[in-house]
Amino acid sequence: MQSMTGFGSGLTRTSELECKVEIKSVNHRYLNIIVKGPKDFFALEEKVRQIVNEHLTRGRIDVKVDISFFAQNQVEPVLNPQIAEKYHQGLKKLQEITGENSVENFSLTQILARMPEVFSLEKRDFDAGKYWSTIEESTHKAISELIEMKKSEGQAMKNDIIARKNFLEDLTKKIKERSPIMQAQIKERFVNKLEELSKEGILEKDRIIGEAALYAEKTVIDEEIVRLESHLKQLGDILDQEAIGRKLDFLLQEINREINTIAAKASDEEISNIVIEVKSQVEKVREQVQNVE
Repeated sequence: MQSMTGFGSGLTRTSELECKVEIKSVNHRYLNIIVKGPKDFFALEEKVRQIVNEHLTRGRIDVKVDISFFAQNQVEPVLNPQIAEKYHQGLKKLQEITGENSVENFSLTQILARMPEVFSLEKRDFDAGKYWSTIEESTHKAISELIEMKKSEGQAMKNDIIARKNFLEDLTKKIKERSPIMQAQIKERFVNKLEELSKEGILEKDRIIGEAALYAEKTVIDEEIVRLESHLKQLGDILDQEAIGRKLDFLLQEINREINTIAAKASDEEISNIVIEVKSQVEKVREQVQNVE
């Protein structure tokens, strides 16, 4: 069992670059993966998304990819021959005008120091795919760290849900024990009602059938209790599985359905009070389940 929230990061360095991948996961009904990285690596974003998709099943996943090239590998000097030729012609012309011979004594180092435009530093062209293995490694590191955090939070949530499930089973047991008492009380009221009708001389067959049907409808909650017990057992079994968020969500809806039916049928104050507590506990479990992957 894993939480949907968590954070992980992975860092990988090579002789050419440093790649850092950060992954943040928050609640979401479905799996929504958003990848952001340098525009030069746009073509690799889908591959990052596929890796994440292989490990996660639910949540909004924000993936941030940062690439930093080391300076010596980021640019390269490029000769500008036209500018160099212009400088050369200019120097020769200057020599002719001044009659000085010292121009020819300039070294290349001195010329370059005074004429930096002869060489320019330009961004080196590269194939983004060449660096995929580095990005892939960082992505896997980030996912591993993220999953560890999600599992840790998931275990804490599981412990809380188990405790509430046990409490719900105790409450269900109390409803089950109270049900025969409630039925006996309703039966007594039903008999008294029939006696009143008999004394008034208005005891008719149709009226008896109607009262009997009303009695049966209001007193029998055995089926709801059996289904409620079954749902709570399923709740405990599901907690040991993976990717259970949607299953738990559906199961809690069924639990709510049964407890609402019990509340509608029960005319016993003690059962009504227990039902209120059951609903409160189910709501707290539901809040936890919203964060289960």
